[in-house]
Amino acid sequence: MALVSGFLRQKCLWTPRTTEFDPFGQPVAPTPQEIKCRWVCKAGWARGSMGESSSASGLLSYRNEVMTDRKVREGDSLTYEDGGRSIGGVVQAVQCIVDLAGKEQGRVCYV
Repeated sequence: MALVSGFLRQKCLWTPRTTEFDPFGQPVAPTPQEIKCRWVCKAGWARGSMGESSSASGLLSYRNEVMTDRKVREGDSLTYEDGGRSIGGVVQAVQCIVDLAGKEQGRVCYV
């Protein structure tokens, strides 16, 4: 994913959603990772993966737009430290950035 890497000059904390379970069936807490990103505080509307059934209009509101080269998914958490305050939350929707050859070059996440 080299296309967006030149634009990623900030760092945020990525916590994947729980996908692993211990032998007793209890969820194992994922390890947060610091990743490169481009964090933009920009409110708007995004379409979730569930389409029309996720809400009345099929749109989800977001407050932050985050570009990254990692495989962040809906349900993961992204947090950014901005001047001593922490902003972020759960990823509502994800759009893939694809080059002309059809390869994924990055992701835009809506938090």
